[in-house]
Amino acid sequence: MLYFVDYENTDEAGLNGIEKLTDADTVFFFHNDKNKLSINAHKKVENAKCIKKYIPKVSVKTQNAIDFQLVTYLGYKIKETDNKQQYRIVSKDTGFDAAVKFWAGYGKNIARIESIGAQSSEALCAAVKKLISEKNIDFTVNPDEITKMILKYKTKQGLNNALMKNYKSEQVGQIMSAIKTLIKDKKGA
Repeated sequence: MLYFVDYENTDEAGLNGIEKLTDADTVFFFHNDKNKLSINAHKKVENAKCIKKYIPKVSVKTQNAIDFQLVTYLGYKIKETDNKQQYRIVSKDTGFDAAVKFWAGYGKNIARIESIGAQSSEALCAAVKKLISEKNIDFTVNPDEITKMILKYKTKQGLNNALMKNYKSEQVGQIMSAIKTLIKDKKGA
């Protein structure tokens, strides 16, 4: 997978999950003078097994210069790589969603995520649907609604409480059991 990190936008939080990447993954870092890696972040990046590419800092002082550079480089890499490649823009900036929609229209496996370890909402929703189906849960479950809750709540307890507002207690237990692999990194028991 190829990751394009808008470090100006995400800062160190965008690096969460980099330690799980392999040598089959490549991370491109886009940054400027204001956004330098801290020593801890630098250690985290250097210890990661992925291929790391630091794109020369943006010298143009215009607004969104890094964003334009990232999207241009993304297009270059899409042209250069095969059709089975997966692309992730790592940024909280929803402006990138236009580029994601554009390339998805050409059949590219692309998404915007807020950190390297985060799943795109589309991938997460597909995983929720699959797990709910595999568990043969026989009541009406809204996978889109559950996906939003998974993305919104940082703890298992927070997610459980949100589910309790929409489902019966025994249903929440079934849902939590079905999606446990998707929420294993959330805090709590």
